[in-house]
Order: sequence, then structure tokens, then C-alpha cells
Amino acid sequence: MTFAVILLVIVIASVLFHFLSPWQATPLASNWQSIDTTIAMTFLITGIFFVAIVGFMAYCVYRYRAVPGRRSEYQRDNKKLEWWLIAITTLGIVILLAPGLVVYSDFVHVPKDASEFEAVGEQWRWSYRLPGEDDEFGRTSIGHMNDKNTFGIDPDDPAGQDDILVAGSQMHLPIDQPVKVNLRSKDVLHDFYVPDFRAKMDLIPGQVTYFWFTPTVLGTFDIACAEYCGIGHYNMRGQIVVDELATYQAWLSSQKTFAEVLTGGTVEGIVAQGQRLASSRGCLACHSVDGSAALGPGWLDLYGSSENLADGSQVVVDDAYLVESIVNPAAKIVAGYPAVMVAYALSGEQLDSLVAYIASLSSLGPSSDADSSSDADSSSDTETSLETEASLDIKTSLDTEASLETEASLDIKNSLDTEASLETEASLDTETSLDIETSLDIDTGSGKNTSLPTDLGPVANLKITAEIASDAVLDGMQGDVAIGERSATTYGCLGCHSVDGSAGLGPTWLDLFHRQETLIDGSQVWVDADYLIQSIVHPAAQIVADYPPIMAAYALSPEELGGLVAYIASLTSNRAIADPAIPKTEE
Repeated sequence: MTFAVILLVIVIASVLFHFLSPWQATPLASNWQSIDTTIAMTFLITGIFFVAIVGFMAYCVYRYRAVPGRRSEYQRDNKKLEWWLIAITTLGIVILLAPGLVVYSDFVHVPKDASEFEAVGEQWRWSYRLPGEDDEFGRTSIGHMNDKNTFGIDPDDPAGQDDILVAGSQMHLPIDQPVKVNLRSKDVLHDFYVPDFRAKMDLIPGQVTYFWFTPTVLGTFDIACAEYCGIGHYNMRGQIVVDELATYQAWLSSQKTFAEVLTGGTVEGIVAQGQRLASSRGCLACHSVDGSAALGPGWLDLYGSSENLADGSQVVVDDAYLVESIVNPAAKIVAGYPAVMVAYALSGEQLDSLVAYIASLSSLGPSSDADSSSDADSSSDTETSLETEASLDIKTSLDTEASLETEASLDIKNSLDTEASLETEASLDTETSLDIETSLDIDTGSGKNTSLPTDLGPVANLKITAEIASDAVLDGMQGDVAIGERSATTYGCLGCHSVDGSAGLGPTWLDLFHRQETLIDGSQVWVDADYLIQSIVHPAAQIVADYPPIMAAYALSPEELGGLVAYIASLTSNRAIADPAIPKTEE
């Protein structure tokens, strides 16, 4: 009897919570009323089944409770009851699925009069592109991606010259105008989700997905990433601003075209550049931007504050201190934090953008309109010994104890001479299927060339790249240890992995190569070239026990991957197994 009452209380409480809960859907701001209707039908059907099944359970518990002297009756089957259950269940499933299939068909069949824009996702930010006056997107390819051409637009494609580029977190749209959203990912799975529009779709590396909607309400609406994409997933936010047509046209006319970027302009404001740099260089793995605890000092309200150093002194966090902390992090260690950060060799423009981004997160930061879409060619003057000309060149040398010696006129002229060359001639047509005409030629040193397509996206190719790079290493391609050491410094690897056996955020690299590691699922794995490469490009695939799964995926070239493997192998004391070209054989 008591259990029957508990079941009835659960049913009543659940129904009341559904209607009285403060967590209700936001007001609809698009044409997708049919999605709300489908969701309501889903709640209705599942709610009826929930009440009926739990209510029946409560009835049976009470009706057939234990009574002294009562005997149970066995009934082998009941054809009539079975047919009723099959019919009711089938009807319920059809009512659940059919409306969703109809709505999804509408969701992907775009009206002919719809305008278009492209949303590009990367860890952990959004950027946008619109077609120019020709109403046609230019071709894109990862081979064209660099700091200036972040969208990877083919500079030789006339259709791309007038493409309008929007790198900030906001995208503007005119009201009551249907719009098709083309979606492209640079690295991992993302999901473009605007709750108020009831519209969402996955971004899949190597593919162009799409959907459409019509904004029907003026205002600003949040964009969220609804697919877990790494440690900064929670912070991958954006906004869609729905304007009157005249306001939208005024905003559109203020945006830069790809042709303007090619002639020296920049689509990003300086703060946006800093945000992108912080994501791509792994800064956000150790520094939070929301005030939460992390391996290093949080950046929220950091600028302008006073920090206590490990030697007992204090320092004001200004431009000079931030620049020094990036290029020579061991100079001033903040109390309470480990001295694990490695030096970064960045240009003057990159340093300025990082400082501007950190300052933008602080209420004490300098007020400026630096994040407008104006050119970010000029470098801010910092009170350091860094001498900035057209751009800041940095020459760094690491001694054996990983200290950074920065020369007075810091000069960056690093070039990597490797046996791997990337020849890219193909492009990704965002309106059609992928057109792959390129290959990555790797000379493995054994007379074997291996080719792979390079137009699928930086991380879409990672699995293929990892397999080929691993085969190349095992077939005799000797990775350059110097390249690996430089890559470990450039990409911040040494911030989490020590090289002297000391504890870090990740496993130490000392004597790691050809060691047996225990994973979080209890299995064990040999740390060979293949495992190391897979751990760099797919770090979430095999997590070592007792270490947090916070490492982001890295899109590195085969020579960088081979160099990192060679560098890690060089830290193995057993010289007999320190050669990555020698496969491990279990004894």
C-alpha cells in the first residue's frame, strides 16, 4: 500500500512540475512554430504513457498485494491483450515520429527566396561569411588558411573577392527574411543552436551542413554550441541580432570584403584576434575567463589588478607585465601557481591582441573601440624592452633547462626545412560536394610516397594524417628532434607535460616512450609512435588514468607530429628503444 501511494505521488508531482516549473521554453522568435507543436505532442504522448504505466503499476501493487491464503493464478498468454498493446504502442510511436519527419523535411528544404550566410565554428568561437554582390560564395580550402585568411578562401577565385567577412561574435540578420545557414567546422564537432529560433544543426569537419529559418522578432538572441567540443565548450557563445532592413543594410555596408583583407586590411578587431590566438595556442587550457580556478591565474578582471609574486613582492598587471609574462614567464611567478608556463614566440601584433583580449575581460581595462572592424595594423606601445617595427620579430633560444633568452631586438625568422611538403591546389565549394584534387606527399625515407586528401578540414583529416604520419615514422622517417622541441614550446605542451619526471597536469615525457600506461577504462597501452600521434590529434580517445581529460586536439603537420614523437623518444633513457622507427616487441 505504501509503495502504491509513493508511485501515485510521483505521477502527480511530475505532472505538476511540468506545468509549474520555472524552466519553460523561451518565446518563439522564428517561423518554426511546427517544432514547438511537435515537442508539445511528444510531451503529451509520453506523458499519457507515463501516467498510464505508473498508474497501472500502483493499481497492481495495491490490487494484488499479499493477502494470507490468496493464491496466484497462472495464465499462459492473452492474445487479446497482446494485440491491444501492439496497436496502442504502434500508434503512439507513429504519432511521435511522423510529425518530426515532416518538420525535418521542411527544415532542410530551403525556400528559393532565402538569403544565405555561413557560420564557421572552431574551438571555441564563431565567425561568419556572407556572399557579396554576386550572391555566390568563393571556394574555400584549408590550404589557404592563415592568420590573415582565417576562412580559407581561395584568393584566385573571383567569386570570393566580394565575400563579406564577419569575425566577431555577432551576426546581423534582417527581420522576416528567410535565411539559409551553411555550417562549416575547422576542427571538431560543433552544433549551431539558437534556442529562441528552435533551430540547431551539427557542424561536421569535412562537410557543409545547413538549415534555414525566418527571424520574426526584433532583438538579440544567443548562439550556443550544443555539442561538447572541448574544455572551452561552455564559452563558445555568439549572438544573432535581428534588425529592420535599413539598420541591417547599414551594418552590412560597414563590414570588410575578402578583397580588402587581401590588400592589407583585417576582418577581426584586435580583441577578436586575441581571443582566437588564446584558443589556438592553448592558453585557455590553463587560464579561465570566467573566474573559475585553473592551473594559472584567471583572466577575468586580471588587467589592472595587483598580483602577489612568489618572492613576496607585488606587481600591477599592465601591458608591460603581460607581455613579459608571455615571452619570459619565469621572470615573475605569481604566488600560489606552479612555474609550468613555457615561453611563447609571438609577433608584436599577436602580443598586442592578447593583451587587448585580457584587458577586455577586466572592468579596469582601457576603454577603447579596438574591437571594431577597423584594421589592426598599428601596434600599441608597451613599456618593455621589446622593439617593434613593422612587426615584432622574435629570435628565441631555449637552453637545456628550458630558459628563454630574448635578444634586444627580438627577431622571429623560424623556418622548418623538412622532407614533407604540402601541395594544395584544391578547394572546398560550400555550395556543392567536396572537390578533392590535392595530396600530401611524404617522403618516408624508404622510397615510398603516401598521399592523402587535404581539403576536408584541419581536423577532418587528422585521423588519416595520424595514420600516415605514424606509418612514416615506423617505416624509417626520422623525426627532427629540434622541430619536436620547438613544436612542444610553440604549442604550449610543456605547460602540462614535464620533461624531468616532475608531476604535471599531464603525464611526464621523461621515459614515457615505450612505457606501459594504464587508461581510465582499466586497459593498458604501449606508448609507441602510433599512440603518441593519436593522443595528439585525438586526445579524448585514450585518457591515461589519474589525469584530467582537458587536452584539446591539435592540427599539426606530419613533420611536426614526427618531430614531437622523436623529441619524446629522445627523453627515454633506454637508447635501445628511444628510436621511434623501432617497433616495440613485448617480451
